Amino acid sequence: MKKEYGGNPQIHDILQDDRGMMYFANYAGVLEYDGSSWRTIKIGEKNQSTTCLAKGNNSQIYVGGRNQFGVLTPNKYGLLEYQSLLDKYNIDSIGVVYSIIVCKDNITLQTSSEILILDSSKLLNRIQLDNRSKFYYRHNIFLFENEVYVYKDELGLYKIVNNSLEKVQLDKQFDNNYIDNIITFAGKTLILMDNGIFEWVSMKKPPVFFS
Repeated sequence: MKKEYGGNPQIHDILQDDRGMMYFANYAGVLEYDGSSWRTIKIGEKNQSTTCLAKGNNSQIYVGGRNQFGVLTPNKYGLLEYQSLLDKYNIDSIGVVYSIIVCKDNITLQTSSEILILDSSKLLNRIQLDNRSKFYYRHNIFLFENEVYVYKDELGLYKIVNNSLEKVQLDKQFDNNYIDNIITFAGKTLILMDNGIFEWVSMKKPPVFFS
């Protein structure tokens, strides 16, 4: 497979656009696959590695990587090329972008040290994330019921409200457990943690182990 697409064996993210084209976040850039052939889209002048992809409200593809955040736009031949958005939002340094979430009219970026909240034209807020554990990277953002949630290392679960973080009141025992995602399954709300899967019954009750 690697010999076919010519990139690094490690794939960080996968996205399919409205035409059915497949895109893969890779150390070699963004790999594009049309069902029969591969093409590599270079990211930045130095072709930085790509870590995440997201589809925008207008079907644009956003790209995050090492010191990179931008969008894929068609050139005069109709082929997609990378266009950085850092200057547009006056962002000098961004580090590694691990996740991008497009929700309502905002774009939320997660790096190893901060959350950036953008709208279509400006940077709305930069929220610092303290690394409290021995791990370099223990934060996470995810989308649930059209709301953006943030897990902060050893501090618990938060929700983005009015471009700021608002604490979600879970039982304190869950603050130290890494939260990977919140999903709905069989009519139940489930919290996926590093120590198991828990059912979230209500805001007033602590999650219970799901079996």
